[in-house]
Amino acid sequence: MKSIKIAWIIHGFAVLHLAMAWFSAEAGIGDSRLLTLMTILMTLFVCVRERATLETTCLCFVVINIAGYYLGMEVLKQFSRVTHELLSPVNQAFSSLISTEILGWSLYSLLHFTGNTFKIDEDEDEDYWDTRFKVVALFIAFIFGVRLVLGTVVSNGLFSGTDMYAFFHHYLQNYVLLLLILAVNILLLRRAFFRPSPLWAKLATAACLLLLLPCGAAFVQASGLPWQYNAGFSGADYVRELIVGFIVELLLAGLIYLVLHALESRRRARAERTVAHKAQFQYQNLKQQVNPHFLFNSLNTLDGLVLENRPEEASEYIHKLSGLYRYMLQNEGETLVPLRREMEYTAMFTDLLKVRFPEGLAVQTEVREEDLDRQVVPCSVQLLVENAVQHNATSASQPLQVRILSNGKVVSVENSFQPRKSRLTSHSVGQRYIRQQYKDVAGADITIVQSDTLYRVDLPLL
Repeated sequence: MKSIKIAWIIHGFAVLHLAMAWFSAEAGIGDSRLLTLMTILMTLFVCVRERATLETTCLCFVVINIAGYYLGMEVLKQFSRVTHELLSPVNQAFSSLISTEILGWSLYSLLHFTGNTFKIDEDEDEDYWDTRFKVVALFIAFIFGVRLVLGTVVSNGLFSGTDMYAFFHHYLQNYVLLLLILAVNILLLRRAFFRPSPLWAKLATAACLLLLLPCGAAFVQASGLPWQYNAGFSGADYVRELIVGFIVELLLAGLIYLVLHALESRRRARAERTVAHKAQFQYQNLKQQVNPHFLFNSLNTLDGLVLENRPEEASEYIHKLSGLYRYMLQNEGETLVPLRREMEYTAMFTDLLKVRFPEGLAVQTEVREEDLDRQVVPCSVQLLVENAVQHNATSASQPLQVRILSNGKVVSVENSFQPRKSRLTSHSVGQRYIRQQYKDVAGADITIVQSDTLYRVDLPLL
C-alpha cells in the first residue's frame, strides 16, 4: 500500500466519484449509497497507507462522510449559481469530483503532517490491519447502515436531499447551541475517555452524547430557542431536527475526540521524551565519571599521593572522590537541584582536578549568595568544568583559567580558549544533554558564546 502514491489514490477516487455521479444523474437513479461506499473506501486506503490507528480510521469514516455530504451540497450550490441548474448531471458530477479532492487531501494532510500522533508503531505495521479487519468491516457496515437509514428517511418524504442540507445549514447557524454542544462534548469526552474511568462511565457518556444531547438540541432547534419560543412545532419538525442533530453530534464528537487524542498523544510523547532524555543525561553523566580515563587518572593521582607519603591528602582525595558518586546517586531522580548543592559538588570535583594539575588549572568562583537558592540541572556546572579541562591545554606556563559566576539570571562557566594540540571531537556531547534537560524541564535554553580567547556557557537559573 505504501508503494501506491497518495495522488493516485485521491485522484482515482475523485474520477470514480465524477463518473458515478454523472452516470447516476443521467440514468435518473440515486447515487448516495454508491458515493458513500467509495468515500469510505478512499478513507480506508488513505488511512492504511499513512498507518493511521484503528480508532483514528473509524473516526475518519464518520467525519469524512458527514463533512463530504455537507461539502458536496455546498459545492453543488455554488455550481448552481453559475449554471442556474441545481441537479444537472454536470453540476453533480463536478461537485463530487471537487469535494472528493478536498476531502482526500485534507485527510492526507492531517495524517501526514501530524507526525506519529495518529499513527501505529513501526513494529505493528505488518500485521496491524490483519488482526483488526473485523472491527473495520463492522464499522464500515455501521456507517453504511446509517447512510441507508438516512436514504430511507429521504425517500419516505420526511426530507429531500436539498431540505436536509437546508436543515443542516440552519442548525450550524445556531451558534449558541453549537457552543453549548461543543462545551458538553469536550467536558464529557475528556472526563470519560482521557482520564481513568470504568467501562460503564464510557458507555454512559456515549449514550448521553449520542442520544440525550441530540434529543435536547432538537427541541431547542425546533422551538426556535434561544431567541424565541415556538410551541407549535410539529412532530415531523422535531424528527427532522433530531436526525440532523444526531449527524451534527457525530461530526463534532468525532472531531473533538481527534483533537483531544492528538493533544493527549503529544503530552504523553513529551513526557516519555523527557524521561528518555533524563535517563540519557544521567547515563552520560555517569559514563563521564566512571569511564576508564577518569578512573585511571584518579587512581594514578591517588597512587602518587601514597608514594609521596602524603596520607592526609590521599584520605581527603578519597573522601572527595566518594562524595562525587554520592552526589550523583542522591540526585539520580531529581530534575533540578539548588545551585548551592551543585556548587558544593563542583567544588569537590575541581579540588580533585587541582591535585592532578596543581599549576596548570586556576578555578575562580564568583557566584552571588542570593543566587545559591536558585535551581539548575544536576551535574550541569560540573560537566562544563570537566569539558573545559578535557578540551583545553593545561600547563604551568599557560594555566587554564576557569570562572564560575552568576548575575541573577544565569550561572556562567567560562574558560580561556586554548585548545589542545591533539584536539578531541568537540564540546557538544555533554552540552547537548544539558541543553535537552533544560528544554524538557523548563522550556529554557542554554547560551554558548565563543571567541578567539574565551569560551562561555550560560545556564538559566530557575
